[in-house]
Amino acid sequence: MPTVTFPGLASGFNTKEYIDAVMKAEKIPYNRLEEKKEITTVYKGVFDSLKTKLNTFKDAAADLKLVGSFTVNNATVSDATKMTVTAGESALAGSYAIKVDKLAKQGVYQSKVMQQNSDISGLVGQKIQLKLSDSEITEIELKGTNIDEVLNNLAKSINNNTKSGVSASIVQTSSTEKRLVLTSKETGAAHEINFMDPITNWSTLTPEDRKQVLQPTGDHPVIFMSSAVKSALGFDAADAHIQTAIDAELTINGVAVSSPSNSVKDAIPGVTMQLTAIGDSTVKVSQDTDKIVSKVQAFVNAYNDIIKTIKANTPKSSKNSDGSLTLTLQGDSTLRSLRNELGSWMDSIVGDVQGFKLLSDIGLEVDKGVKTAAAMTGEIKFDAELFKSKLAENPEAVQKMFTSNKSSGDTIDGIGALFEKNLTPWTRSTDGYMASRITAYESDIKFITEQLDNMDLRLKKRQATLESKFVNMEKVMSGLNNQLTWIKGQVASLTKSSSSN
Repeated sequence: MPTVTFPGLASGFNTKEYIDAVMKAEKIPYNRLEEKKEITTVYKGVFDSLKTKLNTFKDAAADLKLVGSFTVNNATVSDATKMTVTAGESALAGSYAIKVDKLAKQGVYQSKVMQQNSDISGLVGQKIQLKLSDSEITEIELKGTNIDEVLNNLAKSINNNTKSGVSASIVQTSSTEKRLVLTSKETGAAHEINFMDPITNWSTLTPEDRKQVLQPTGDHPVIFMSSAVKSALGFDAADAHIQTAIDAELTINGVAVSSPSNSVKDAIPGVTMQLTAIGDSTVKVSQDTDKIVSKVQAFVNAYNDIIKTIKANTPKSSKNSDGSLTLTLQGDSTLRSLRNELGSWMDSIVGDVQGFKLLSDIGLEVDKGVKTAAAMTGEIKFDAELFKSKLAENPEAVQKMFTSNKSSGDTIDGIGALFEKNLTPWTRSTDGYMASRITAYESDIKFITEQLDNMDLRLKKRQATLESKFVNMEKVMSGLNNQLTWIKGQVASLTKSSSSN
C-alpha cells in the first residue's frame, strides 16, 4: 500500500516542488538522449524506406533486361462472337483471314425412353466394361430394384471411373420418362464413343495381350456391352447416336486446318484461338506497345520515387516555432552519392545505333525542358509518344537499349543490366550500402536505449533518496516542534505559579 505523505507540515517547506525541480534539472540529459533516439529512429526509417524502393527499382530494371519484356504481343479479332484470341511471345505479327466451317464436337449417345414401370429383367445382374487405358478396363454390374435405380447406379458408376473418357447423365424427358445420356469428355473424331462386345476372357489375358486388344481403339472411349444389354437400353436404335464427335475445321488465309479441340493452338504461331461459332473473322497480331510502355513507366516511377524520397529528406534545415531546427539529412554523404550515381547512370550510353544511344533519344530524360537550377527535380520525364514512335521506327534498336548485356556477349550493357549491376552493392541484404547504414542506426538505437534504461534507474533512485531525506527531515522537525511546544507549556506554568505567589 503506498505511503501517504503531507510534505512541509512540520517544516513549512514545499518539499514536493523542490524535488520536482531538482529531478527536472537532473532529467535534462535523459531528455536530450531520448530526443537523440527519436531522431536516429527517424533517420533509420528513411534508409529503410530507400532500401525497399531501391529493391523495387532494381526489379523494374531487371524486368527490362528480359527479351520477353519486348516480345509482348497483342492479338485482336474482328468478330468476337466467332472466337477469342490470345498471343504469346512467339506470335508472328500479321493479319489472318479466318473462316470457321465446323466446330469440334463431342460424341453423344442417348438410351431409349425409359418408363417408370419399364421391365428391368434384362438389365439387373448384367455387366458392362469400360476402357480406362490401353491396358486396363473396369467392370460395372447393373443393380437396382426399378429402372430409376438401375439408371442412376449405372450413371454414377460410369462417372466414378474418371479415366474412361465418358460421362453419364440422366435426362428427365417428361414427368414419367427419362433417358440415359452418354457423352465423350473430349471433342474430336478421335474421341467418338465406341461400343464393343464384352471381353469375357480378360482375366486370363497377359499384359501384352491386353494391349493388343485395346491399343487399336486409340483415344476412343470404349464401352464393352453385350447386344442384349445394348438393345435393352436402346443404344442400338437408329436415333441413339444424336451427335457425332468431329474435329473443328477452318481455313487460315485459305489454308485448311483441322483441330480435335475448339482451342486451336499455334495454327498461327504463338496464337491460341478459342472457336465459339461458325463464320468469318480476321485476326490481327501486333506488338503490344502499351504493355511495353507500362514496363518502362514502372522503371520511371521507381526511379522518381527514390529521387523524391531523397529530396524530401535533404532540405535546408529551418527553425520550428519552438526554436528547434527541422530534421534533415542534407549533409548525408550516402544520399548525396546515391543521387549523383543515379543521374550518372541515366546519362550512360546504352545503345550502338545512331539515334538510339541515349535514353533521352527514346523519350526518357532527367529534367527535360527545365532551364533553371531552382526548377530542377532530378526526376525522369517520360515521353511515351516519342518512345512509341522510336519503337515503331526501330524496335530491335530500342529493345537492345534495354536488354543488351555484356555478360551475354554484347558489346555494351543496356539499361536493364546497367542498373541491375550498379544497384547490387546498394541493395545487398547484409553488407550493402543501405543495409550497412541501417545496421549502424540500429546499433546506435540499441546503445541509446541501454543508456536511457540505466539513466532512468539512476533517476528513480535519486528521487527516492531525496524523498527519503525530506521525510526524515519532517520527522525531526516534527519532534523538535513537539519539544518546543512542551517547553513553552512548562515556561507558561512556571510563570503562572510565580505570579500567584
